[in-house]
Amino acid sequence: MLSEENNLEAIRRSFLPRDGIRVLVIGESPPPGRGFFYTCDSTLFRSAVPVFARVCSFPTECSQFLRAFSDGGFYLEDFSPLRGDHPHERPDAPDVRGAVQRISKLVTEHKPAAVVTVLERIAKLVGDAVSSSDRPETPQRVLPFPHFRNPRAQREFAIGLEGVLSEFGCTHAR
Repeated sequence: MLSEENNLEAIRRSFLPRDGIRVLVIGESPPPGRGFFYTCDSTLFRSAVPVFARVCSFPTECSQFLRAFSDGGFYLEDFSPLRGDHPHERPDAPDVRGAVQRISKLVTEHKPAAVVTVLERIAKLVGDAVSSSDRPETPQRVLPFPHFRNPRAQREFAIGLEGVLSEFGCTHAR
């Protein structure tokens, strides 16, 4: 991996929930160019914060939100570590098959209550990962990506995330 990828993954791992992953959220890849959910600089971050604040009373300040997200058992993993990658376009590529195995291992090891895919076009790959885990019965939900120039997609994402939070709760204690 390139050093930026290593750095992003180190930042991500620092937010691995101490009490286990309760809701595993899978994104496609870090945004192209710049930004990252765990540095509070991505469309997904900006779209998720108000929903978590409204439904779960999570704080909106960057570091406080990320701590509440982690403490609540939420963890965002990207299917690909490469910025702007589109793994669904090459489902049989070795790195994509490796990612299916990596996510499968996360599901097996952490036993989340749910796996939530953000971006419909990667749902099949994520489904393959869950199916090949030791927990193929893990509930899966798919949310549309909240494109920043698409108010409809933003609304649909917010409604879908509200549903996930209502169904699976905001904290370990629920």
